[in-house]
Amino acid sequence: MTEPSTPEARLLSQVSGSRLMDSTRSIARWVRLSGEPDELASFEWVKARLEEYGFETELTHHRAYISLPGPAVLRVAGHDREVTGISHAFATSTPTGGLSGRLVDARSADAAGAADAFAGKIVLVDGMASGVSVRTWEDRGTIAQVHVHDDHLHETSVSPVWGNPTEQGLELMPRTPGLAIRRSDAAWLRELMSGGPIEVTIHTEVLTEWRPIPLLTAALPAAPAEPYVLLSSHIDSWYYGAMDNGSANATTLEVARILAENAGELRRGLRVAFWSGHSHGRFAGSAWYADDRWLDLHEHCVAHVFVDSTGGKGATVVTEAPVMPQTKGLAAAAVKAVTGEEFDGKRIGRFADQSFYAIGLNSVFGTLSEQEASGASDTISFKTGGKRAGGLGWWWHTPDDTVDKVDEAFLVRDTKIYLAALHRLLTAPRLPFDYRPAIEEVAATLGSRAKASARHLDTTGLLRDAADAHEAIHRFHEALDRAGREADEVANRALLRLSRHLVPLAFHESGRFERDLAEPLVPVPSLRDLERLAGLPEDDAVAHAMATRLHRTINRVRFGLRNATRVAREAQQELTAVSAHAEA
Repeated sequence: MTEPSTPEARLLSQVSGSRLMDSTRSIARWVRLSGEPDELASFEWVKARLEEYGFETELTHHRAYISLPGPAVLRVAGHDREVTGISHAFATSTPTGGLSGRLVDARSADAAGAADAFAGKIVLVDGMASGVSVRTWEDRGTIAQVHVHDDHLHETSVSPVWGNPTEQGLELMPRTPGLAIRRSDAAWLRELMSGGPIEVTIHTEVLTEWRPIPLLTAALPAAPAEPYVLLSSHIDSWYYGAMDNGSANATTLEVARILAENAGELRRGLRVAFWSGHSHGRFAGSAWYADDRWLDLHEHCVAHVFVDSTGGKGATVVTEAPVMPQTKGLAAAAVKAVTGEEFDGKRIGRFADQSFYAIGLNSVFGTLSEQEASGASDTISFKTGGKRAGGLGWWWHTPDDTVDKVDEAFLVRDTKIYLAALHRLLTAPRLPFDYRPAIEEVAATLGSRAKASARHLDTTGLLRDAADAHEAIHRFHEALDRAGREADEVANRALLRLSRHLVPLAFHESGRFERDLAEPLVPVPSLRDLERLAGLPEDDAVAHAMATRLHRTINRVRFGLRNATRVAREAQQELTAVSAHAEA
């Protein structure tokens, strides 16, 4: 048998399919609801494995706002048929005896265009519920929402708040009940409505409370303490959650095991975290950790690598995983090394325990492999877009997410990709980040928005600062490409500092110590409303108020751009000096 030709190839050859499947089966023995005893048992099992591998572990508890939905039922007045469904996490429970009202189809009511089409009614709407959709329907006056899924019922959370809510966050929580039903039942309801108005009664049960949940962290003492890479995944699950997230927990453990056995090669530290509260607390575990360890993460963490739903049956697409522009090259190299495929990637958003944007951490992966879209178009699953990617499988967030939905060969493949990415982050003499595509995205975004809103705001300074940052960062990378190994310390210091300015600017909307809402993410989100402003008349009172807010936000964005420019220029000068000294 030929020996692997490189250190990375040697590490990849150590990935064990049987060990991965054994770990998946072990974790998927338990239904892992956040804060429940069976979840804690799975945490203790993972903790024991990490200690076997040589990690120092800490299993603690913190308080989190957790919501556990129960069954739901819908009945139509005058009919014996009972429609069974599921409630939504963070929606309200119905009163004793249920909630009754007229059922209105969002399709036909929207077409009618009446302003009061939904007021005081229960709405039937296609697709999964979300915090955004629930707030929209509540604003339109509905007293409840009935969401139509595919042939299966997929659990979900409708909290608009990321992590634990503040006092203000509690005020944003849903005020109405909601449930999901199958499309066959929705077809029956629509057939009834075609003959005239119908009255329905719904019953939902949701337990929402503050409760302690576990948090497991581990450090590898044989590796440097800092700077370090954070590797994480969530343990909590819907039902037995073999793919989501038992297989990903297995991937995390296998990567940790192999890196621990090769700790002498590592230039940087490795910290591993397993979260609770992902599914039932809107990422409460990782958000709490980010709050609790903010300063340490800001000063020492070079990247966050998140592992979710690896090795799914039929998950043939590995080239469209979510990444940041500056980490796309790293992801592409890892995918290429394992599969030989060219990586396209897509922009990472607000999902997958990405609780670290405000701190400024570079992120690699949220999910990894997905189904082919051509075979998943008729199903609801976790889908984040792409050319080919079609989500995580019809069993996602259902009782059918069992071990038979995990493909051992795909799990080995995905684990090797994660291992390759981690190995490069931990051993590369220079951190593998390229900020040129990141600043290009920022500059292009600001350019188009500034042009559209120019009649309301003077954005000349904003565009000038974006152009300066663009030039400085490109020149920094050009100097970096020319520099030898003697410049690694200067390079790594600058590569870390640049992330602290560019990531919050490009991926975070509110203040550095605040949480954004759990809403869709666009580039430079704090200035997204420049597009709305562009559509308002110049003499509009709302436009004046919006321009006042955006004027202040522009200052914040300019401040971040200027800091990034300063870091890049200073680093370029240092690189030039170090290189000149080495040549002398």
